[in-house]
Amino acid sequence: MSKLDCLTLVEQARSEIFGPQRATWLERLEQEYNPLRATLGQLLDSGEAVQGLRLAAGLREFWLSTGRIDEGRDWLRAFLTLPQTEARTAIRAWALDVAGVLAFWQSDQDAAQALMEEALAIRRELGDRQSIAHSLIHAGTNKWVFERDYTTARTLYEESLAIYRELDSKIGIACVRHNLGNLALEQGEYSVAYPLLKEGLAILLDAKDIWAINFALDSLAGIAAGQGQSERALRLAGASEALRESAGILLPPVWQAWVERLLEPARKMLDEEGCAVAWAEGRAMNLEQAVAFALREEPRCSKASLL
Repeated sequence: MSKLDCLTLVEQARSEIFGPQRATWLERLEQEYNPLRATLGQLLDSGEAVQGLRLAAGLREFWLSTGRIDEGRDWLRAFLTLPQTEARTAIRAWALDVAGVLAFWQSDQDAAQALMEEALAIRRELGDRQSIAHSLIHAGTNKWVFERDYTTARTLYEESLAIYRELDSKIGIACVRHNLGNLALEQGEYSVAYPLLKEGLAILLDAKDIWAINFALDSLAGIAAGQGQSERALRLAGASEALRESAGILLPPVWQAWVERLLEPARKMLDEEGCAVAWAEGRAMNLEQAVAFALREEPRCSKASLL
């Protein structure tokens, strides 16, 4: 494959990889892995740093979903340290953000924060509102997950939400509301979390954003578990697991641990057979059935501490 062919392939994959064709595109990238890696090496050797950043950053979901996170971080680090990419451009900011996400997936807190902060700073300088809103979500999640700084996380999320509303971005609004819902869920504020997550899930289904739907199902399972709806919780979690497997989604360890903690009350309320049955029923649902089940039944909205 030529350099242009590789870049074209990755750009096509990026436009589809969060949707229903995710598994197909991941398989295609896997098939072309050796040519893609060879092209990255050629771009690095020839000093074509900007093209190298585009290719390495464009493979974000491939690095994450195939467990090649170290390799992805190595390529991005190599290109980001070249003199040709020192300018504070949109492409550098994008690559920094992707590198930050890869670091987050490995629970490398210091690196994730430094990379994402630089990305956000560049985007603010450039006035790229869409990208600023995107970076604010990541910054807020870092504050929540690694520092348990809920106040700062909420402030960052709300700034992102305001921008997405200005831009009239339904997907952006849904993603921020999902994160605000998770923040409320973490603090046991179910009456706040549930409507945020439910509204976001409906928008994500309409947009066919499989990646985000998967995470939303986990969160709604957490609400059900926290309110004593054990079978509902495990069905939703089972459906989420099946969706991950079919779509080629790998959870970051920190998120996986969080989900397991949320589900712990449900597992304790049912015996082993009951847990297995509910989980299997969830796994048997297709995407539409799982989302319909998540949206159909109103949970009891109360407050309980998960901490």
